[in-house]
Amino acid sequence: VYVVEPIGSEALVGVQIGETRVTVRTHRDWERPIGAPVGIRIDPATACFFDAEGRTDVHRRDRKGESGPGRGEPATAGHAGERSG
Repeated sequence: VYVVEPIGSEALVGVQIGETRVTVRTHRDWERPIGAPVGIRIDPATACFFDAEGRTDVHRRDRKGESGPGRGEPATAGHAGERSG
């Protein structure tokens, strides 16, 4: 964990996977100390990935099965070795 940003009812958590930094959207009450190792689980039905320029690289599908950003549940971040949900 390198940053936790509370935003409304959610939080954006910056994590590092190898040499890559990613941002995970999770519940606002999620807490881990900066520098703590965490595990993440990605739900492909709600995931959205962006390239280095900020353009959408991979779209998730919404609940109606159409292409686009969708309105799924947020991704979750958990403590290393524990399942989150």
